[in-house]
Amino acid sequence: MGDTEPAPRPAWRTMLCSAADLVLPPVCVVCWSPIGFQGLLCGRCFAGIDFIVPPLCARLVVLLPFDAGNSSLSAAAIAAPPVYDRARAVARYAQPMGDLIRGFKYRDRQEGLRLFSRWLAHAVEPAAFVL
Repeated sequence: MGDTEPAPRPAWRTMLCSAADLVLPPVCVVCWSPIGFQGLLCGRCFAGIDFIVPPLCARLVVLLPFDAGNSSLSAAAIAAPPVYDRARAVARYAQPMGDLIRGFKYRDRQEGLRLFSRWLAHAVEPAAFVL
């Protein structure tokens, strides 16, 4: 099955979004600096996110020194297996990711939801967790 292109946005919706951008200009969801599109991060905030990328332990999400395949386990996961099968994190809980998460959890700031969903979908790709 191939990748499908998303349906083009209707012209009326594009015009409505442009009008909304005039009234409420797009800003970074973390630092509120002006950007080009709603619901995104500025370059400085995006560069500050420490994404967790492979090679990772398939259970504990700790970094491994080298890539030994998708089902690699860390020494800690082998020595004391957790009660769960797998854990996965997108990024370290530091600035600006911490600001995004705290804003969502405690201040009902939902501007980052679209970003969270993309990052989480990418992090839990089916091929990434073959045991």
